[in-house]
Amino acid sequence: MSDPSPFNLDFELPSPDVDIEEMFYDLERASHIENLYSHQADILRLYCKDKKTASDVGIELPTGSGKTLVGLLIGEWRRRTMGQRILYLCPNK
Repeated sequence: MSDPSPFNLDFELPSPDVDIEEMFYDLERASHIENLYSHQADILRLYCKDKKTASDVGIELPTGSGKTLVGLLIGEWRRRTMGQRILYLCPNK
């Protein structure tokens, strides 16, 4: 009997040595984003160094400066390094 879930529940084993910045450049993307802004890379480095065990993390940046990309990268990094499931919630009106 096949799994009735619409979600892919197969996942690779976690690899704790994934570098979050290198991961960005290895991802396939259909976007015009070629590089991280320096402030994005700084936040990612700080997160991996000091905040990865925190239960809550807030990211504050000005409008249009790339918070969404930072959040998505942190989620993917946690999925790859810790084997965690990630859920994205996108509210609308």
